[in-house]
Amino acid sequence: MFTANGNYSVFGANGADIYVGSCASGPISILYNEATDGGQFINTANDAAGGLGCTGGVNVVGNDIGISDYNAANTFPINLGTTAAVYLVEGNQINLTQAPTGTVIGSNSQGVFGPQGTIYEWANTLQNTNGTVFGVCCQTPGFQAGEVHMGVAQGAHWNSPLQTSSMDEMSFGGIYRNGFASPLKIFRSTGGQGGTGIDDWAIQNVASKPNQTSSLVVKHTRGATGKLFVGIDGSLSGLAVEQIAAPDGPAVQPMGGSGTTSYTYAVVAYTAGGGTVAGTAGSTTTGVSSLSASQYNQIMFFGTAGALQYCVWRSVGGSSSGNIGCMPATAFSNTASGYSINTVNGGGLQYMLKDTGLVGDGKALPTLNTTGQLVVKSGSVTLPITGTGSQCLHVSATGVLSGTGSDCGSGGGSGALTDDGTRMALVTNEDGYSRLELFDVSAGWDARRELPLPALPQGTIREISWSPDGMRLALTLDIT
Repeated sequence: MFTANGNYSVFGANGADIYVGSCASGPISILYNEATDGGQFINTANDAAGGLGCTGGVNVVGNDIGISDYNAANTFPINLGTTAAVYLVEGNQINLTQAPTGTVIGSNSQGVFGPQGTIYEWANTLQNTNGTVFGVCCQTPGFQAGEVHMGVAQGAHWNSPLQTSSMDEMSFGGIYRNGFASPLKIFRSTGGQGGTGIDDWAIQNVASKPNQTSSLVVKHTRGATGKLFVGIDGSLSGLAVEQIAAPDGPAVQPMGGSGTTSYTYAVVAYTAGGGTVAGTAGSTTTGVSSLSASQYNQIMFFGTAGALQYCVWRSVGGSSSGNIGCMPATAFSNTASGYSINTVNGGGLQYMLKDTGLVGDGKALPTLNTTGQLVVKSGSVTLPITGTGSQCLHVSATGVLSGTGSDCGSGGGSGALTDDGTRMALVTNEDGYSRLELFDVSAGWDARRELPLPALPQGTIREISWSPDGMRLALTLDIT
């Protein structure tokens, strides 16, 4: 039982219920204590860098911690992390009667990349009579070797990918302000395709441009090539496919020097099934004439919801035009995930490309948004036709379109789209005879408009085809 121990008002900055100076190897276990009031609960090496040396770890478990007199501006109530140890903080009840200025658990022994070590933190409860938005753990940047949290809402966490499959960062609901992305989760197989090497999939909630919804991105980031599969054991309750918006225009800033050369860039966003049109162009008139690694144009832009990848086009300046480089939509990437850092955080999550004289592929900017499509690369597809009861459209593995009558599995019909996709001829089977319908589908199937057509004799339609300009329809009709 600790009562009125380590009060800041009495002992100053280094007062605490428990002071951990150093240890040879550890672990140190701080178990089932009660602090009814007083100062900082744990002070490790005077809240600064030191030779704690507890390579065996520190366990803080089952303590009932009441804190009423600690230096809230400069200390963490539970201060850990002066060495590359493993810290376990589990099942503690924490009651603060002072308004904190940071999280409860943390370490002042940190550099640019955060405190050393790994922290496992779960099932801790926090009560604060003065209110707090900072949570239990931990500061940003967080513990360098990773953080694992379960069972409580957390404050901001480190965005470093967790590479060990047994580690599960559960607290994705942390405080990510200014459009920051969630932690990048990497699911790694080390014996994947071919039996050797690293094969990574990543998942992340990625912020888009301001005032636009974020995107849940699942992306293969490293390893196997060729056909990639995501398997779902079960049925989807529904599937909605929608076009994504083109990215906003990029901000272009010459770095390392300036001149009088003009450069213009635009960004295209891609999904698994297509790409957007080019977004608004961004330019500079003060670029150097010859770009290099030391004198380059920095291109920065916000993402757009639903994108998996972004590519940057250069249309003015440089020795070539076209696509000069692409980057994944996942953020906070590093060498562990197989690609280099491509994002910057400040007033929001932004993507960055450095044009150091990159070579373009010579292709023109896309002028058609091909996202929002259901793309089937092999196999056949059966799609119910909305509002028609049991009629369906079938697309075979070779791309042949057909329609059916009363039974979606029966076949026996056909159909054809114009080359520009604005008109559809649909043939269905009714009581053994063909029924032909024409639709304007330029606004989509749900907004289709039926078109007039001349009366046809009763019979069976065997072949159907539109002219290249979509103005005439040819068919073969067997008259009964």
